[in-house]
Amino acid sequence: KDGIGAALLFAELYAKRRSERKSMFDVLDGLAREYGHYASGQLAITMKGVDGIAKIQSVMRTLREKTIDKVGPLAVLSMTDVSKGIRVAKGETTKIPLPPSDVLFYELESKCRIIARPSGTEPKLKIYFDVREPMKKDEPLADADARAQARMGELKAAFAAIAGLEGSV
Repeated sequence: KDGIGAALLFAELYAKRRSERKSMFDVLDGLAREYGHYASGQLAITMKGVDGIAKIQSVMRTLREKTIDKVGPLAVLSMTDVSKGIRVAKGETTKIPLPPSDVLFYELESKCRIIARPSGTEPKLKIYFDVREPMKKDEPLADADARAQARMGELKAAFAAIAGLEGSV
């Protein structure tokens, strides 16, 4: 039921664009050219047993205690600790109106972000990466995607090192 509204909007958009003889691929391509190409990926690191649970908690604690200014080449603009209900940006701490959860959210320059959290159902640490790459006017989408994937690889390796998980990438 959560996706019904989105599905209806998508159907309406599809009908409008089809009447203009445009495909949804044309629409997505136009959005990427205007706002940048976005790519997402993740690291899901399994840590089994009692020692694994302790290691996941230790990694999350380490990330909370560290002041992370950069991840790879990108500056960290803000860090949100949902468990504490705070967002830290430019040295200022503000409250956020979310229920507590063991989630850390890093906003990076270039509209990139990283989210770290333990899995709720498995002995895994999950780290999500969202990367944005601007596109040149006539550039093929594949070129922007290749740059985005390379940047994501760089961010994965750098963040894994920050978290003490170097061999996990």
